[in-house]
Amino acid sequence: MKICIARLRSGDNFTEPLNHIMDSFYYLLRQYVNNHPEHEFTYYNFGFNQKPKRDVSAIEAADVIVIPSEAEFTYHIPGAIHTLDLKKSNERLEEIKSYFNNKRVIILRSDRRDDIDLYQQYVFLNQNIDYRVIDEIDFGNIHGMKYHFIKQQNRLFADTSKVHDFVYWGSDKRKSPGGANSGDIRHKILKEIYKSEDIHSFFIGRFYGFKRDRQWSKMKDIIPIIQKSYTTLCFNWMDNTATTSRYVEALACGCLPLVWQNYDANNTFVSDEFQRIWSYEEFCDKLSYIVNGKYDTVFKNAHDKFIQVLKTPEEYYTMFDGYMGRNL
Repeated sequence: MKICIARLRSGDNFTEPLNHIMDSFYYLLRQYVNNHPEHEFTYYNFGFNQKPKRDVSAIEAADVIVIPSEAEFTYHIPGAIHTLDLKKSNERLEEIKSYFNNKRVIILRSDRRDDIDLYQQYVFLNQNIDYRVIDEIDFGNIHGMKYHFIKQQNRLFADTSKVHDFVYWGSDKRKSPGGANSGDIRHKILKEIYKSEDIHSFFIGRFYGFKRDRQWSKMKDIIPIIQKSYTTLCFNWMDNTATTSRYVEALACGCLPLVWQNYDANNTFVSDEFQRIWSYEEFCDKLSYIVNGKYDTVFKNAHDKFIQVLKTPEEYYTMFDGYMGRNL
């Protein structure tokens, strides 16, 4: 079988973990490629230890196309992507769209909104495509791999003293594809935290209504900031039962992940109700409790619960191999 691994937007060359949001998928996908010589693997705008090339013929000849997907939805929100960058990206996408018709597409999904509906309604409109999805939460959360990746970086943990009360890395989710309000309110909560003179916060990424402290960068570059922070806050994006990579990354860095309301409603990761935040005022009260002597106890509870459900890299790969096999 001819399988093309294709990045639709930004190109990626996977060399080692902690450089990209999709690292957990990339790591397991590379192992899958190495373990399955019966398939012919080709690449479009992606590579393993090689410069990514936009080889249109790879998509054209493929039986199955695998799309690592983590932020496609942003390309369909007015104003989210710079006009010139969006124009250039869309032109390149137009060059390859027709070659997806009448094929199977496996989406490796690392964002709730990069779903089949998005691809049907915005990316490949009016095309006959057999979509399959391998979701980050099919594994409990595939980004448990990042816990292992981060813990291997011993050199990054030389100084773990706390400097910041709160840290957040990522972006707001206030708009949906097409530009309508998404209903997600994290931008309001984060702005309240930013404005507070009593909270020493640090923001990394892209936000609405206030100025970030640092632009988005590779995970390995922001680990020292996260590990110097007492807390972060995890929000759901369309699915109350879901978990996110931020929860895992925080615990690996020694930062306590609090969660907004019904995040992880099934308590896959969340250890007890103390971690749940239902209002900005409650966040402030619990933050004060944490930074004034209770951090060690609360963090240990959350960490102990997570370790009980964390899988080994070998277990994550076995699951990934099974999902790939069933969806080809």
